[in-house]
Amino acid sequence: VISGLHSSISLHIAHSYCQELDPDKMGECQKWGSDAFIAYNRVLDHPDRVENLYVAFALLLRAVVKAGEAVTAAVPKEDPYFAHSLSNWTGSLLPELTKMARDCPHTFDESTLLAQPDFRETKRTELQRRFKHLQNIMQCVGCDRCKLWGTLQTLGIGTALKVLFNDVGEDGEIELFRQEAVALVHTLERFSSALLYAREMGEIKRKQEREFEEAASTKKII
Repeated sequence: VISGLHSSISLHIAHSYCQELDPDKMGECQKWGSDAFIAYNRVLDHPDRVENLYVAFALLLRAVVKAGEAVTAAVPKEDPYFAHSLSNWTGSLLPELTKMARDCPHTFDESTLLAQPDFRETKRTELQRRFKHLQNIMQCVGCDRCKLWGTLQTLGIGTALKVLFNDVGEDGEIELFRQEAVALVHTLERFSSALLYAREMGEIKRKQEREFEEAASTKKII
């Protein structure tokens, strides 16, 4: 999952990469664009990193669908500020995610882990400890923007693990704080965007290869 998070972050960096600094403003970017070389160098040329990205996405998708009603309940219905977003979530986004999870291959099933005798007592505790430690590490990041995004996504993954592996309440329902619900849905969007960027980078590279081959063929003919 951590490797998947690294892959997602790297693809977001490659998708919005500073290609030219502003000569008149120190540290400011003048031109942004995609950099397929960085995407392939850091992620796409490494099958294990791509696979881990898909595994992490599958985990998050499973968690969001499982916690759908809990996400809805975490948003204050009486606040008009959230009315439009809540309506979009319940009427469009959640049904689409549920359909996606149903139509896609069942790549992640937490029940296989929960069935292991030592998972609840040892492995689950260790998993929670490591993600808590990761959240503490994020507080040491110097860049405020990096700290914000990193904290939000580690909270999102931690919430996904909570949804999938923690024991539910006495009434059998999952309960989330609003910050957890926001982080969970946001992190799924980040991973989903990373998969889209991976496909876009692949198309860019294939286009460049075709152009290179065509130029080489033209040169031979001449």
